[in-house]
Amino acid sequence: MFCPNCRLEYREGITECSDCGVELVDVLPPLETDAPPEMINYKEILSISSPGDIALIKGILEAEGIPHFFLGENYTAQFAGAARLMVDEERVADALDILKDYMEAEAEPE
Repeated sequence: MFCPNCRLEYREGITECSDCGVELVDVLPPLETDAPPEMINYKEILSISSPGDIALIKGILEAEGIPHFFLGENYTAQFAGAARLMVDEERVADALDILKDYMEAEAEPE
């Protein structure tokens, strides 16, 4: 038995959801969100080798709701390589604008 509202499963013999008060059903109806996920095309916008910088950039982009990931992030610390920042190609301009100061500071010679 299932609650069609909150989708909790109940033992046989129970007829009403204890949370919603809705009458239980034998089979749950399909979710409206059962559609396949939308595909996102990603584009590399920079490479970073510092785990601290990776964490900082992840926080900034997550706060702005920009889909992204770091390709090779898990290997960076072990093999001293660079992780590649991949951003939703539809949001590349937004990400570049947000990270402009960071990228300019990294480009300056020490």
